[in-house]
Amino acid sequence: MKKTGKEILLRVVILIIGLTIAHLGVTLFLLANLGTDPFNVLIQGLHRLIGSTKITHGTVHISICFLIILILLFVDRSYIGIGTVICMF
Repeated sequence: MKKTGKEILLRVVILIIGLTIAHLGVTLFLLANLGTDPFNVLIQGLHRLIGSTKITHGTVHISICFLIILILLFVDRSYIGIGTVICMF
């Protein structure tokens, strides 16, 4: 079944709203000093492990997401869509 441009736009808008709510939740966890989700703990640990001041936390996050997408390209390409790319950034 082919999706129309209007359906895709609606799905992208819903995705962005959902991502905004999810990341506001992560921000509230950090502001309340309650910790964070496991994926961000992994990113923070890798950032500290690298220890370079030239590589930012965001660069490590995007790099790991890109690595995951590369692995998915070999495992099962059906998981990769426009939402995958939007979530990565």
